[in-house]
Amino acid sequence: MSISKLQNLASLAVRMAKDKERNPLKYWRPTPVQKRVLQDTQNIVLLRGGNQIGKTMLGAFEVHCRAIGKHPYKRVPSKPVDIWVIVHSWEQSKVIQSKFWELAPKDELHEETEYIPGKGFRGKYPVVKYKNGSIVYFKTTGQGTLGVASGSVDFVWVDEPPPPD
Repeated sequence: MSISKLQNLASLAVRMAKDKERNPLKYWRPTPVQKRVLQDTQNIVLLRGGNQIGKTMLGAFEVHCRAIGKHPYKRVPSKPVDIWVIVHSWEQSKVIQSKFWELAPKDELHEETEYIPGKGFRGKYPVVKYKNGSIVYFKTTGQGTLGVASGSVDFVWVDEPPPPD
């Protein structure tokens, strides 16, 4: 292979790496199980399984797609939406937020959105704002039923089964 072809290939690889950093959604590919869940159009979808089937990345992908109003497998509202991500605890929330940030389409996020590695999204109650007006709120089951009782939201992602009450 000639030097110029190698230089072009290297330049393309650098551009793709930068593009993937800006918009990881474009490069994420679901497993067959994840794809079936993403294609499901029911109002409630449940995916249960072990730790290695990718439930969290699947949830993060679904939330980002709904927040930006573009989904590869189904119709979602193009208007701004409010979304809740409900996790077990604030400690677990840091792990979920890390994976959420990993897939975040950085060009779609509002400039007020700030992620701090090891801590999560900035704020006493973490939120992710998008340029289109969509907002994702992170909540825990530890907040109790009143903590999640009064909101009107467009979509909810529950990462782990909540307590019965």
